[in-house]
Amino acid sequence: MCANMLLESSFGLAQELAELKEKIELLSIGPCCLSGSGSAIFCIIESGDEEIAGQYKHKLEEKLDCKSIIVTNNRW
Repeated sequence: MCANMLLESSFGLAQELAELKEKIELLSIGPCCLSGSGSAIFCIIESGDEEIAGQYKHKLEEKLDCKSIIVTNNRW
């Protein structure tokens, strides 16, 4: 699903990105992707399931002290 040509280079420069991605995925939130050169790590979840998204957000903050935002479809 995710193909980022800069992923390995980004991880080489900032090992903490690779570690964070692995920790997030170990929380069973789902596969995560790195945007561009690593400005964001994101996970895509089932559309419209905002309750689950909120639970994942809470889990990230509680387990990893990681701030996150929930972005929903703008339904254009």
